[in-house]
Amino acid sequence: MGAQRLVNVALLLWGGAFCLIAVICLCVNREYGREKRNDLIWMELVTAVVLFSDAGAWGVQGTPGEMSRFLMYFTNLIVYGGLYLVLLLFHRYVCCYLFEKEKEVPVHARVVELIGCGGLLLVVVSQFSDLYYYIDAQNVYHRSETFPISMLILLVGMLAELSLLIEYRDRLTRGRLVAMCVCLLLPVSVAGVQFVQEGISMIDLSLGVAMLLLFVVATTSRNRELAKAEKIKEQIRERLEIETTLNRCVAKLSSNNDVDAGISNLLETINGYFAADRTYIFEIDFSRNVLVNTYEYVRGQVTAQKDNLQEVPVEVIDVWMQSFRKKEAYYIPNLEQERGLPSYEMLQEQQVRRLLAVPLLKENESVIGFMGVDNPTEHYEDATLLASIQFFITNSIERRKQQQHLEQLSYHDTLTGLYNRNKYVEVIEKTRTVRPEQVGAMYIDLNGLKKVNDQQGHRAGDDLIMRAAQAIAAVFPEDAYRVGGDEFVVLQLDVSEAEFEQKTQLLRQKMQEKQVNASIGTIWRREEDELEELLKKADERMYREKKQYHSTEADAYA
Repeated sequence: MGAQRLVNVALLLWGGAFCLIAVICLCVNREYGREKRNDLIWMELVTAVVLFSDAGAWGVQGTPGEMSRFLMYFTNLIVYGGLYLVLLLFHRYVCCYLFEKEKEVPVHARVVELIGCGGLLLVVVSQFSDLYYYIDAQNVYHRSETFPISMLILLVGMLAELSLLIEYRDRLTRGRLVAMCVCLLLPVSVAGVQFVQEGISMIDLSLGVAMLLLFVVATTSRNRELAKAEKIKEQIRERLEIETTLNRCVAKLSSNNDVDAGISNLLETINGYFAADRTYIFEIDFSRNVLVNTYEYVRGQVTAQKDNLQEVPVEVIDVWMQSFRKKEAYYIPNLEQERGLPSYEMLQEQQVRRLLAVPLLKENESVIGFMGVDNPTEHYEDATLLASIQFFITNSIERRKQQQHLEQLSYHDTLTGLYNRNKYVEVIEKTRTVRPEQVGAMYIDLNGLKKVNDQQGHRAGDDLIMRAAQAIAAVFPEDAYRVGGDEFVVLQLDVSEAEFEQKTQLLRQKMQEKQVNASIGTIWRREEDELEELLKKADERMYREKKQYHSTEADAYA
């Protein structure tokens, strides 16, 4: 066997072996579409048989004997017929992609089927008429004069398939379109060479290469499709998780009349979503230009930081605010990113390694604070949940401020800021069910307020009331009530007698410092007396002191 024959046989056998490997891989890979996978398997299998048959023909060529002659005719039948069969299978494979959403293949697309079937018929005829080839007495293969007809039919079939691909190119991915076109053009190009260069099985070999290329592109494309589908599935899962968590957060906010409790529960949910160490809310105190940590949730053994972060200058997060004003999240993937910035030391002290924060925006889009998570271990590059929930949190904070304002109006005196009569009555009612063990009561009545109003005007009178309120608030900040124009009441529950007396003396001193003259009646008792009785006795003592004041003033004018 000559060198040329050995090269041909070796190349053909290697090509067939690779096609068989492709068949095995396709049979194992169940992820590929069944119909498309089967078509590709048959193409690879038929191509392998064609290559092996061509190798066999080259191997027995020139060998005497009837068996060799039979093998020559049989192998060439398989080679010639296999080429048309591959064309038909390729056409079926292409149609699976082009017309998978249609019930029937268009009529003009069936031209390739007619060409392929006609070519197969002529191959059978050639076995008996030497139309394409003949085997001489020495069992050597020869082309016949009409051999070009076989190449021409294949060429027409391939060009028809190519035109179909071009017509419906929008239905294929770019990579798959290119691969299918190469599978058609490569054998056509090689056929042109072999048409003038007999002796080298370039067509069969090029067909093997084309089928291997198709296998590689098909499998890699499928893997990309599966990866893309998995990515989409993961995105859907994450989106669903975000929506579920968001719904839970909104439910916790809306189902709880206590805004503070609702926000605290919400922070716990958010902290769990991010698997973070700490989740918190900072609000900006514009009067002092500082940040105040108003809400916080910490996980497990993580140290709470709320008490340490009550007056953080806004300048510390200037860089963050630039993002916040653009309605953007601020993400710190690594603390070293903050090195050189004012926030670095603060975050380092809190053992923050990673941080994600979003602005809290009012309806006018002004920044009123921010919400953040420290050291998140999940979803930390996606601020979707925080950005979605911030609107509800902002509304809750505004609702809390409105409640506080209403409470201020309902329970606080507008002039002095002390508790008013409404609050006073509410406290009295509560003591009917929960009686304190020890009570200190005080009645305070300003002396000379009417005189000041008459002589100096009501503005001066209001100033006197304010100075008196300041003195009272300095000693009894949470226990003082303005119950009338110039009347104040102090109720201290569960206070010792010694402490109450000490504070009473301190109050008289504060009144002198504020240049306020007031009559003060005090009493301290244990629980045996009703609170109303104690207040009545304190009132009586105040009037005795006031009567003494008026008596002294009358003597001064005498």
